[in-house]
Amino acid sequence: MSVTEIVSFFNRNRKNSIYWLKDSDGIWSSDPLTIKTAIRDYFLDLFASSDPVCRHS
Repeated sequence: MSVTEIVSFFNRNRKNSIYWLKDSDGIWSSDPLTIKTAIRDYFLDLFASSDPVCRHS
């Protein structure tokens, strides 16, 4: 196995991670529980709306 193949293998198996997230109040957090809660609340709000609006510009 060449060095390129080894590097390629590890790059494919790398997981995406979120280390910091700004919540709806504009507060940055690195606490995993706070990040999970912010993500959950965002999607609950997004899909619970009777008139959803895309928030991306």
